[in-house]
Amino acid sequence: MWYGKFESARVFELRPSRQLLISLSLLYVASVILVALMLPLLLALPVIAVVFWRGVLDWRCHLGSWRIEQLVIGAPGQWFVRQSDGHWREVGVAGGSVVYGRLLLLVLADEEGRRRYLALPRDALAADAHRRLRVLLWCQNASSG
Repeated sequence: MWYGKFESARVFELRPSRQLLISLSLLYVASVILVALMLPLLLALPVIAVVFWRGVLDWRCHLGSWRIEQLVIGAPGQWFVRQSDGHWREVGVAGGSVVYGRLLLLVLADEEGRRRYLALPRDALAADAHRRLRVLLWCQNASSG
């Protein structure tokens, strides 16, 4: 492994979250139904098209080539992600990341300055890995703020 130079590297294997997929699916179906019932057909069609396009983008982030499969924490402040297409990126955890008991919402900023949002419900990681990552992020937020 190329991150082996960090003696205390922590590797978190991510998996697709069934809870997140069901929640997003219900959200998109509900929004399409609401738009279809509230607006006339000519106004509803473009809005529905935008909702479906956003759903396709979220699907690609959750199950497609943009999906993050592995999160590696090397030295303090050095985070790496491996996407499902095999690309490694160095990222940093930006402000605005939120740690809840059952949900981690991470704001990841890469070297180009782009931000990616990563939602990690409990079923996206093994239980012990989710707990360790939650504690690590909580300690990092406590020391920086």
